[in-house]
Amino acid sequence: MYTFIKTRLFRKRSRLFWLGMAVLLSAATYGFYRYQESQNLDQAGLTAERAGLWEAELTDLEGEQRTLAKYEGQALVINFWGSWCEPCLQEIPAFVAAQKKYKSKKIQFIGIAVDSAVNVIEFTRIFRMNYPIYIAGFEGTQLARDLGNAQGGLPFTVLIDAEGNVRRTILGKVTAEKLDAELTLLSEPIGETT
Repeated sequence: MYTFIKTRLFRKRSRLFWLGMAVLLSAATYGFYRYQESQNLDQAGLTAERAGLWEAELTDLEGEQRTLAKYEGQALVINFWGSWCEPCLQEIPAFVAAQKKYKSKKIQFIGIAVDSAVNVIEFTRIFRMNYPIYIAGFEGTQLARDLGNAQGGLPFTVLIDAEGNVRRTILGKVTAEKLDAELTLLSEPIGETT
């Protein structure tokens, strides 16, 4: 009888231990991503120019080498994504809708694919992507890191104001509601961001 009770208590404690560990791990993960999302980035003067965004050589969908220099002076939403990344694909419809909505407000969306041209072209057709897409291959991860993505994860979205200042970075999937809330940052002076 004693062994039976001792075994049952051990199992109960073991379940409680693992439940507690799961709760702690979930809380830590949630806290990390909330911290990442809430960072208000004028990261000590992090700018598109300092990150090398304007000079980065990317490939357009026609296979031509391009830079993003023609976008200098515009408010930008740059989304790093890959066709193999499920959260990336889930957020694309929000970017397509937001490009329609914010085009008149002079906010330009740009997709930078950390992927191959074959995969990217297929997905641009499927999702009817209405903003410029460039292919960076896996070298795009370094550009994302230079723009504030220390973890190197995808999806990764960067909001850059018309002066070239990185105003916010978001690691992880962006919803339409979150995107609407974040885009107000691009029209506010740096000192007034929350």
